[in-house]
Amino acid sequence: MYSLSSLMFAAVLAHGVIAGSRMWEAPLHYPSVDAPVEITLNLEGVNVTQVGTHSINSTEKRWVTIKDGGGRLARSFKWPNKKIRFHYETEEAKEKLEVYLDAAKALWSAAGLPDDFTYEEVTSETDYEAKKGQILQIKYNDRNYLGTTLGLPTQDDGGTRPMMDLCDSDKIGTLNIVANFAHELGHAWGLHHEHQNPQFWAIPHTETKGDRVQFGPGYGEFRCESLSDYQATKTKLVERYGEGEGNARLRQSCLKRKDAIRDEFRGAIEWLPLDPSEDFVGSVKEFDERSIMLYPSRAGGSGTANGQGADDGRAVVLTRADGKELDYNTAPSEQDVQGIRKLYGVPRKTYKSLLSELKDPSNSRFTDERLKDEGSSCNT
Repeated sequence: MYSLSSLMFAAVLAHGVIAGSRMWEAPLHYPSVDAPVEITLNLEGVNVTQVGTHSINSTEKRWVTIKDGGGRLARSFKWPNKKIRFHYETEEAKEKLEVYLDAAKALWSAAGLPDDFTYEEVTSETDYEAKKGQILQIKYNDRNYLGTTLGLPTQDDGGTRPMMDLCDSDKIGTLNIVANFAHELGHAWGLHHEHQNPQFWAIPHTETKGDRVQFGPGYGEFRCESLSDYQATKTKLVERYGEGEGNARLRQSCLKRKDAIRDEFRGAIEWLPLDPSEDFVGSVKEFDERSIMLYPSRAGGSGTANGQGADDGRAVVLTRADGKELDYNTAPSEQDVQGIRKLYGVPRKTYKSLLSELKDPSNSRFTDERLKDEGSSCNT
């Protein structure tokens, strides 16, 4: 779930480069009801059931995306012609990941991502190396790690290659492989984490002073010590700087993302709000609690996952203001789709709902699609 731009950001911070950010909201209007819908996809030997939303009842839910080409800190660009060209690093990667990635693509299509957002596999190693800066390299790992470059990091064919590093474990993230991969596709298209919008955090985590605060002192609790790498980070900092300074740096890394990046505290990097010096386009409106880009409360927490539920075996990292946990979102929300559409300048007229047929030719591996209204719950 780590976006690889975080590591680029760390390198840039070391050189003291500062860039501005811009916040906006769009005049979107969707009057229909926000009804959870179950999607059952029967793949080749893999049965996948996801729950998403058909539509929304609020004009105020929004997203956080890259700022296309506008950053001096860690620049990100949109994919040309709304097409992600990709290349599997190895045959093993393709064998282990393809079926789940196809399902993740289908979830985005079912959630309303228009048909002109497409994918093209580049199978030739020679062709890939010739244009590696414009082709997403998909890698497989067995280290319980998920990481994806935000959008395109370069417009140069031979520049920094975009990467997607995936693990087919159901013990990490949402505890759902397809949902995890859909989350990573969101990063690839250009979405940041929903929970990292500075508008949703209180001082001292951010200085943004938004009016839709969800997290921080007086609101939802961020339990930094619950992160799985908290103790390892503490040990590293104390050994490196001594007990006094090491603990002081740890406390600061639990408050500010830029300090977490400085001290390579990966768990905190992926939860804390974006720093003002990072370039992004976000919202000043309501929190989207059903975003696929929103972590469940226990993602990255210490402990061993044993399946979705009231207690999945991992420690709670972040809660809502009322103490309730953030849900396991296993399909893109309407606003996730709208964030990508807005980033790529796609007008509303091409909107397609979850109840539309899955017509994308790239999803031909699916032999049966069944959609059913499951009532009021969004949990799996």
